[in-house]
Amino acid sequence: SLQNTIFRQSFLITVIDEAHHMRNPGNKHLAILQLLQQAKIKLVMTATPLHTAPKDIASMGRLVGIPYFFTEPCFTQEKSDTSKLRKARKKDDEGEICATWSQSVLRLQGQCGGHFLRRELTSVNPEGKLLLALPDYREIIGLLTLTERETEIMKKHEEAVKAAAACATNARIATKEDPSDLWPMFDTLEEWESKKSTKMDVCARICGHYLQHDEVDDIYFEEGEAMFPDIIDDPTIPRKHRIIIYAEFPSMIPTLKKVLELYGVWSTIIHGGITFKERTMRIKELKNPNDETRVLIFSSVGSTGLNLAIADIVIFFVSAFHFLVVAISGC
Repeated sequence: SLQNTIFRQSFLITVIDEAHHMRNPGNKHLAILQLLQQAKIKLVMTATPLHTAPKDIASMGRLVGIPYFFTEPCFTQEKSDTSKLRKARKKDDEGEICATWSQSVLRLQGQCGGHFLRRELTSVNPEGKLLLALPDYREIIGLLTLTERETEIMKKHEEAVKAAAACATNARIATKEDPSDLWPMFDTLEEWESKKSTKMDVCARICGHYLQHDEVDDIYFEEGEAMFPDIIDDPTIPRKHRIIIYAEFPSMIPTLKKVLELYGVWSTIIHGGITFKERTMRIKELKNPNDETRVLIFSSVGSTGLNLAIADIVIFFVSAFHFLVVAISGC
């Protein structure tokens, strides 16, 4: 019997947070719809409106309680949209896929008008003050010129892959002569200089630059070189910057951490091999204003659910061999 459950109670207000988790048709979706029917005031909230298909918009429309999304024409149109998208994908025609998407989304937007409140950077509270007083966002994209040694390595691997086209799967995974070897470690900048990775080296120098104090000028790139503006040595300027580095390949993180140390930058790492308790401790290190650890390196492994809002600089250490992205403030 449902008599003694929440499904037989009436509510003045029902609030659904993280509503995007309930967008897919199923038990969760139907249960939430029932609870919302039992409420006088309904608030559906999400900071991550995941829309992978027009049907997701229709699902969110039902959660909000828009009458159209409960009608037979809506379900019929939803099936038609799904069929058109499937056919467009079979043709592998990006233009037709985008056109089909746009037609569906624009039609659904017409039904959603007036039912959603969207928080933006310019949104204000009842007193007229900004809800989110974030600093300006700046993005710096760096294209780097590789050293002759790195260029030769790339050519060597490119030729090896071409020569082994018949077994390219094996050729592309061997990035070292012995894949079981540990990644190289260096004890001094002199040792690092002779075999350095340009991208790692620049990444470490960028961290060192921004951690000097909070009023340093932005780095920039010219003709494949990173340019570092002069720094005013003023101990009275705050040092609150925190940096997070997203490294696409976890296996490269230990070497990157070592290179940062060579430049006097202390960092901590999060990966899938540490416990939740240890992960929490390392985040606390980053947030501690008295701790010298002001850089966090992580990948997609082991980073689910992290709140890293304390960081005002994000570096994307992505797969392209000569490519860096630095996002500053408001991240």
